Amino acid sequence: MYHPKVSIVCAYYNREDYVTDSVQSLLDQNYDNLEIIIINDGSTDSTGKVLEEFNDPRLKIITQDNTGFVGAIIRAVEEATGEYIAVHGSGDISYPDRISKQAQVLNDNEEVGVVGCHVKDDSKTGDDVYTLTIPNGLKFNKQLLKQNLFTHGEVMFRKNIYEKVGGYRPFFTYAQDRDLWLRMSEHCDYRIVEEVLYRRLRLDGGVSTNIQKSLLQAILSDFASHCAKERHRTNTDPLNSIGPQSALLRTPSESLSKKILWIGVGQMIKEEHNIGWTMITKALREYFSIKILLVYCVGAMHKVNILWSLFGLPFYKWLYTKHLQRSGQAKKPDEKNRKNNP
Repeated sequence: MYHPKVSIVCAYYNREDYVTDSVQSLLDQNYDNLEIIIINDGSTDSTGKVLEEFNDPRLKIITQDNTGFVGAIIRAVEEATGEYIAVHGSGDISYPDRISKQAQVLNDNEEVGVVGCHVKDDSKTGDDVYTLTIPNGLKFNKQLLKQNLFTHGEVMFRKNIYEKVGGYRPFFTYAQDRDLWLRMSEHCDYRIVEEVLYRRLRLDGGVSTNIQKSLLQAILSDFASHCAKERHRTNTDPLNSIGPQSALLRTPSESLSKKILWIGVGQMIKEEHNIGWTMITKALREYFSIKILLVYCVGAMHKVNILWSLFGLPFYKWLYTKHLQRSGQAKKPDEKNRKNNP
């Protein structure tokens, strides 16, 4: 029986316009010892039909009723037989060297359990493309308590450590990856391949394009950090010991407040004032700080058009750009249109 070294797992739901290029990027990998597990998660468009047109022995397609991304990716990992699991986001593009270079890192470094890479990432505002360049050498668990280090789709990890910590937890819808990395980081280190090996496309229906999903992701991501801190403090995970109700016991969080703030600032720049102002107000109520109060006061200028145009909007654009730079995103002005450079 064929046992590949790497299993690529992905789940598609209504991605008929993107599935061909996305899957083909996996078939075009210059690494032979792999299998590709694809879950067609109850698509109602022609995604399933497009998938059936592929004919490759490395490809296993499973069609199921819709369970949502977490349920689908859990099943994909369960079906995988490889020692290493490579995630691939719905509609995204893995460059030809991605799998070979990430697998080599795991082959050469027993202490490493999670491997990322540099990522071309669609901007949340406009058509710009950014390059995510998370550095190596950070304290894995300590840094994850502050922020997620990956976008998820570009990651390869060891299946044995995934199973050791219990895998993805369905409760963390939209933040299942940060919760998983936090638990895995208690048993292994990480590494970043310092090359662009992955392209993330922000598509309609995804978390990054839906304000409610983005807010829920921020809340769940912060709760994942809370659970990790409680594991360190008491050796007990609140979600395991108490259940979902444990989320109600969390204390106000400065990090969550900042995440909500940036969601609001992004919406204000897009001139979605009602949504943006609601998010900024929510951020201030979550956790008070002078910085958030300043952003709140400037945002109030949107109620007077001339003040907003002359002062508020330019300040917000400047502030948001600085935020992107601090989070490892550098604008690439020569890549304005992802259709021209997939």
